[in-house]
This record gives sequence, C-alpha cells and structure tokens, in this order.
Amino acid sequence: MPAQWREIADDLRRRIAAGEIKPGEQLPSQSQWAKQGVGVQVIKDAMEALAVEGVIERRRGAGYFALPIPPDPVGWQAWRDQVTEQLAEIPELKRRIAELEQRGE
Repeated sequence: MPAQWREIADDLRRRIAAGEIKPGEQLPSQSQWAKQGVGVQVIKDAMEALAVEGVIERRRGAGYFALPIPPDPVGWQAWRDQVTEQLAEIPELKRRIAELEQRGE
C-alpha cells in the first residue's frame, strides 16, 4: 500500500493534469487537510514532492498553487510512475530479506 503522502500527491497531480485544478489555483491549506484527518507532515511531504516535480509552487505566506503541466513528449511520466512503484516495493523486500536471514536461509 502506497504511503499516504504519495496517494495525495498522485491524486493532486492527476487532478492538475486533467484540468480539474487550474494553473494558478490555490490548493487546500494544511488546516483544510487537517479537518479531513490528514496529518501536517503528510501534507508537507506531498506538497514538497509536487513542488520538486514542478507541478505546484509554494508562495510564502499564501500557500501552494498549481502550475501548468507541460506535455510529456518523451514519456517521462510513465518512467516516473514505474520508478515510484519500484521504490514503494523496497520496504517489503527488506522485510522479506530480514525474515529469510532470521530463518537462516
């Protein structure tokens, strides 16, 4: 199961790419997310990931805003999705290795 911050980031990215959230539109604040039971650190992690990708920008004192998403002519998005899925499997692989080491295999 993906981390909650990743699920939120993926959902916001999808909504921005689909035009449900327009470029320049402000994203929900941390307090709005908190009312839905989402932790502050989860939101910070999701927003930071999207900001690094260039999907949103942080305006000091104002919040986070959607940026235009350029077309993906080289398939970067598909590659990013594949790498993200593989990275998400690492904790499970580590757990399995630890189990095998405990059993002496």
